[in-house]
Amino acid sequence: MSGGLMGPYLGKGEWQIQASLSQFSSDQTFLGSEILKTGGVITGSGTLDFQGAYALTRRLNLTADVPVVLWSNWSLPLAGTRYEQKARGIADTVIGGRLWVFDPDKHTKENVALGLGLRLPTGNSNYQYPYPNGLGQDITNRADFSGIQPGSGALGLRLTAQGFRQFRHFSVYGTGLYLFSLKQQNDTLFIGASLSPAGPLSVPADIRYVSTPDSYLFNAGVSAPIPHLKGLALSFGGQVAGVPAWNALTGTQGFRQPGYIATILPGVAYNTNFASYFVSVPARMHANILPNFLGTQEDANVAKASLQVGINFHLGGKKPTK
Repeated sequence: MSGGLMGPYLGKGEWQIQASLSQFSSDQTFLGSEILKTGGVITGSGTLDFQGAYALTRRLNLTADVPVVLWSNWSLPLAGTRYEQKARGIADTVIGGRLWVFDPDKHTKENVALGLGLRLPTGNSNYQYPYPNGLGQDITNRADFSGIQPGSGALGLRLTAQGFRQFRHFSVYGTGLYLFSLKQQNDTLFIGASLSPAGPLSVPADIRYVSTPDSYLFNAGVSAPIPHLKGLALSFGGQVAGVPAWNALTGTQGFRQPGYIATILPGVAYNTNFASYFVSVPARMHANILPNFLGTQEDANVAKASLQVGINFHLGGKKPTK
């Protein structure tokens, strides 16, 4: 999930485009808040995220978020041999809008924006790759593990709130986001059902397929220009992102790994007249994998750190007043 575009205001008719590449890898499996083991499951991905906004007015913007999974992998040793699943492709697209609560012409240094988006199931939620069963036999196309599937297979509603306040030597910012899934589960087999030598029917019906869960993200931080280094700025913040055990608007069914991860967000940006360039290295501070809706304790891989690099620029329209 993305917390929103960089930069506050757009002039009427102006476009804001952002492209960012993020990647991570992990071999640490958590059970609750403790590391259960290292080197069992290995997973990783690289995602190119395109975000755009168009200003109908300075106060009202149309927005779009189009992620593309460049690579994604998941592997597990079976019968003494490590086998790997892979996936790639366009992920789920979100289209919507955002509205600044206060008049930007009167509130140049602080404001709050509210956003509403519709998640479209444009990504493949049943990506398959040659893989054996749990005994290391019968290699055939099987559904990838849900954590690396490009798509969810479900419509969703995304609510966001973001705000900023500029002071003389620094600025503070914050974002809150909640994605409501409009479906309980999709038609993709849970990895345990897919790998079961006895067949999918050997797995209980309520976790046989993959859940389409709600999700959330909250972050806040501070940014400041570096004195005597024109265009350079540092930022530091914190973020909590996770998946609840239950959906808010639908029933809850299927396999999911609920929990949350708290990270710190150090970053640096370089601003020019043409664009802003940024690098961020989110680092895990705490993770907790929670019981699912049946009360069963789940485990999951959580990365120690990830890397995000990107560019953000404006096109056309009347430039917003500084």
